[in-house]
Amino acid sequence: MGTHIKDLIEGFFAKSKERFTVYQRLDFILDGVLDEETRKCVSICEVNDRKLILKASSSSALYNFNLQKESVLVAIQKEIKTIKNINIKVM
Repeated sequence: MGTHIKDLIEGFFAKSKERFTVYQRLDFILDGVLDEETRKCVSICEVNDRKLILKASSSSALYNFNLQKESVLVAIQKEIKTIKNINIKVM
């Protein structure tokens, strides 16, 4: 019983560490591709297997991001091949 719980906890921490690494890589890519003003207003909301969901704090940042969306997607796909789509919404 004790080893089962230990295995569950170790699995949880391994997944958390992997997810944190993915978020760090995505932040680094977004910093490199987006201009400074747009990057201030755009943040990661959720990452699924095939989709990246971002949130923008202003409609102007949403507009600026949409102008650069294809270049962002290409840069992300160089690092993380499984992401096929980016959605962004104003929050």
